[in-house]
Amino acid sequence: MKQAYTLSDYIGKMVKLYCDDCGRKYENSGSAMFNKYGDANMPHLRKVIAKEMECDVVVKETFYRQCRMTYDISENGPLAISDPTYTLDTLIGNIPDYVLLTAKCLTCEKMQRLDRWEIQRRLGQHTKLRAIMMRLKCSQCHHKGPRLLFSKMER
Repeated sequence: MKQAYTLSDYIGKMVKLYCDDCGRKYENSGSAMFNKYGDANMPHLRKVIAKEMECDVVVKETFYRQCRMTYDISENGPLAISDPTYTLDTLIGNIPDYVLLTAKCLTCEKMQRLDRWEIQRRLGQHTKLRAIMMRLKCSQCHHKGPRLLFSKMER
């Protein structure tokens, strides 16, 4: 079972990173990155790239203040949002209380209701949906990157 994506999975594709804190962006082809870094695993690679971009948080990283650079998700990619009212840049704290969040795995189609209050407690209300989607993994097939579905709570 594969634990993490590696650069060999992205040969011929664009790799984009985005920092929620400082707004820095990085974009390069997977082939060029493979030639530079080898077959590095993707979770580790984001901190290496952040250091190359001279990110202050990575240099002085503590338990409470960690790097928030994540892989950017394309609006047109498989990791999309079902409701056009919300975008990947919507903050979790800006979603109304009556809206329920559900994650749907694109591989096995398992659906799981998300506890948005727990997400806000752990990540903060100023966390974008983009960052939340990148952290979710299916508990059944271990595929990363679900589709977010929105529904209104029943009265």
